[in-house]
Amino acid sequence: VWIITAFFGLYTAFISRKRILGTSIFFASVSIAYYLVTYAIPQARGGEHFALEYYSDFGSSPTSIIQNILLSPVKTISTLFGEGQLTYLFHLFAPFGFLSLFSIPFLLFPSADLGLGLLSNNTNLHAIFYQYTATITPFVIIAAIYSFSWISKRFPLLEKTKYLALYVLGCALLSAYTFGPLPGAKSASIAMFITPPSDKEKIVKFIDSIPPWSKIAATNNVGSRLSQREYIYTIPMGIEEADIILFMLNETPNETSVKEQALSEKISRDTRFVELYRTDYFAAFARKRK
Repeated sequence: VWIITAFFGLYTAFISRKRILGTSIFFASVSIAYYLVTYAIPQARGGEHFALEYYSDFGSSPTSIIQNILLSPVKTISTLFGEGQLTYLFHLFAPFGFLSLFSIPFLLFPSADLGLGLLSNNTNLHAIFYQYTATITPFVIIAAIYSFSWISKRFPLLEKTKYLALYVLGCALLSAYTFGPLPGAKSASIAMFITPPSDKEKIVKFIDSIPPWSKIAATNNVGSRLSQREYIYTIPMGIEEADIILFMLNETPNETSVKEQALSEKISRDTRFVELYRTDYFAAFARKRK
């Protein structure tokens, strides 16, 4: 976000020609971004920035990652335009009929965030269904609006006949059906609503029975049930600090659930823990008291 505001600073300085204001915004934004990445977040976590592992293919520290991205152009380009990344770009621009690509200057604002997502080895960062596109989508829409306006003025017949509007509407509806997550879509993401775990009530009852002072490490899909607690970690964080460890494993394996399954099996063999509760897709462990 602070890199995006830094671009606003450049815009203010060189386009709006408010040099002092723009320069101040730029340097303040870059400074805050640097402070957060290199100091604040690592200090709060007691270790390195959590996202560094997303770029482990390029290095293990912010400096080495940036250097390798810049000095290994072949590897960087091949990563940017991998199969999953190209699918992500298609999903990002298709709902607007790819009109955003006619207004590239507006896409410079989220370019850093977009690049970070494309270079990440975490597939969630190059998917449109999560929060990771929250700072990108607004600029895609703004670019599409300006492109629509420019094309309408350049080709008035398209505006007069409403063909351009119908084209965008058609792209939006087709995209919503083809790869959208909403009910009615071809691959609607509604399993969580229509197929809850068969033993849901027992799991909820067990979780609610855990004493409020216990420190809990849990998979992300259980987090909302625990959000009111004082001590909660998201696995794999907090394994060494937690009193209770909870796993809700996905019925359909994915990149994250495979790692969580392996960690669950590892803890089940760890003599420091005892199994408290288990169902087909849920497991709870407690740290043995000394």
